[in-house]
Amino acid sequence: MKKITREKLYPFLKKEASTENTLNVGSGRTHYDELFPNQTTLDISEKKNPDIVASACDMPIPDNTYGVIISTAVLEHIADFQKALEEMKRVTKPGGKIILILPFAFPLHAIPGDYFRFSSYGIRHMFGDWEDVKIAPVTNTFETIAVILQRCIFQCTYPFDKIVKGCIYLLMNFFLLFGKIPSREYSQGAKKIEELSGTILPSIYFVVAKKPE
Repeated sequence: MKKITREKLYPFLKKEASTENTLNVGSGRTHYDELFPNQTTLDISEKKNPDIVASACDMPIPDNTYGVIISTAVLEHIADFQKALEEMKRVTKPGGKIILILPFAFPLHAIPGDYFRFSSYGIRHMFGDWEDVKIAPVTNTFETIAVILQRCIFQCTYPFDKIVKGCIYLLMNFFLLFGKIPSREYSQGAKKIEELSGTILPSIYFVVAKKPE
């Protein structure tokens, strides 16, 4: 079974494909080599066989080195994620971009090192001194429910396991099929305060931030 989020992320990443020198932070390998062919990988773990073995919070890289920084589902696993983000900003060239994939409504994973979740408002605050910041939810509200149900298949066992997982699979596909049913979503309940332009329950955000020239 293919992961819903991975399939939905690819079109976002494809739009940002680049032949610029790229630093992949927190990954000894990537699923997107064809989109960013000139990659240098950095990871704290030697086992992942990265090009640079180092912490994302203390990169042995000069300022303004890379045209693209990409980090996919990594910052939530860094206890001092703000320091790691400052390091990414430091090594990005003026006019270069940072591409992040950040979870919002997503189950615990890679525990115990799973520390944070990020809202669109928090992300914008993180890039408060950068003018050109694009933040896009990768899934809408119903699709996010489907993502969580899929994780209930991947990460749980049940009495009568195959039967229960088969039922969850059918329910998952229901939410995928009818994902666009909500016509309006609001920041509060019955009071309908502040209609949102996106979704109240994204699973993941796709972020592209351009460093000021």
